[in-house]
Amino acid sequence: MGWQLTEDVEEFRTAADPCLVRDPARSTLLLTISESIRESIRVNGAAVPARFGYWRENETAPVSAGFVQTPPLRPLLGPMPDRAARELVPVLRAAQPGADHTRATAERVSTGRIWLWDVAGAPVAMASVSPVVAGQARVAPVYTPPRLRGRGYGGAVTAAVSRATLDAGAEQVLLYTDLANPTSNALYRRLGYRPLTDSQTLTFG
Repeated sequence: MGWQLTEDVEEFRTAADPCLVRDPARSTLLLTISESIRESIRVNGAAVPARFGYWRENETAPVSAGFVQTPPLRPLLGPMPDRAARELVPVLRAAQPGADHTRATAERVSTGRIWLWDVAGAPVAMASVSPVVAGQARVAPVYTPPRLRGRGYGGAVTAAVSRATLDAGAEQVLLYTDLANPTSNALYRRLGYRPLTDSQTLTFG
């Protein structure tokens, strides 16, 4: 049967949820992004245009892979069988137009999912967290202006948002880190994060 494409987040989640919630930590991107789109529709009646895909061997087989593409991001993939990965390449060749992040930022502010670390009345670092879905939430992005780095502000705001998310009922709080950055890796370990799995960024030609 192969890939089924849709722009309907509810169709995607209905079809893909049994696959995604089986391992919510490894499915965090698909879960959190689709949940953010759901939230935007609930709050604003509209969301950033998105294209979803879910893959099954045949009509009666369970979904075993998925992707979501939202402009201007590259496609974000879930774990998938080799055949599904090969079939996906031509599906993703068509580019989508860029998007304004203003609405997404406003939504995060209105739902309390952006945190600022304040020193003497001035924000010095920020972190955002996704909605909790399937018991997990993902911290992203974390940002400290270059001139203020090395003072612990990024670690402080990450610790605060992680603790608040657990206190709000999340069973797992996740984040992605660059293996080539030993400073951030050491920081996240000190905060209690533990390695789960490695991921790769792929660019389709």
